[in-house]
Amino acid sequence: MMRKKHPGAAFGLSSKGEDEPEQEVLTPEHVIERVVTCFGGPIALDPCSPTIKEPSFYARARYREADNGLTRDWVDDTFVNPPFGTLKEWLEKVRVEAARGLRIVLLSPFRSNRAWFRLTMQQADTISFEDAMNFHGRKDKIPVPICLMSFNCQIDGPLTIRPGKIPKCPE
Repeated sequence: MMRKKHPGAAFGLSSKGEDEPEQEVLTPEHVIERVVTCFGGPIALDPCSPTIKEPSFYARARYREADNGLTRDWVDDTFVNPPFGTLKEWLEKVRVEAARGLRIVLLSPFRSNRAWFRLTMQQADTISFEDAMNFHGRKDKIPVPICLMSFNCQIDGPLTIRPGKIPKCPE
């Protein structure tokens, strides 16, 4: 009997016990264009840059897996499309770096059922809920809701909110 893969396994969304998912996917160009517009210029840093084939767009500086962008300092105009399998750690790092005043845009699955995700939402200046999207090199659209969160800058999208109205998480 063949074991079925979780539909989100290619995006690091599978449960424990599922096949190890491929974590590297390339951000769609239309998202990168919006990030560049938000920053008013090129992306300065991609702290979790893929090692797979180079996309047609790129940041001025990149941290690959071996560089461990979670342990390095970030700079203004950082774009983060983290491995979804380690999302919590990446969102914690985004909160720390944004608290330093850095302009950051994060592409993330929408996980409002997680306290650590809600903490990140509360710190964001804007949250743009995205239409289902195809990542480069994938046939299927990602099977979960996706959002772009901006910190210390404003990003627009199909449905954008200002999180100041989101209730605080209970301590």
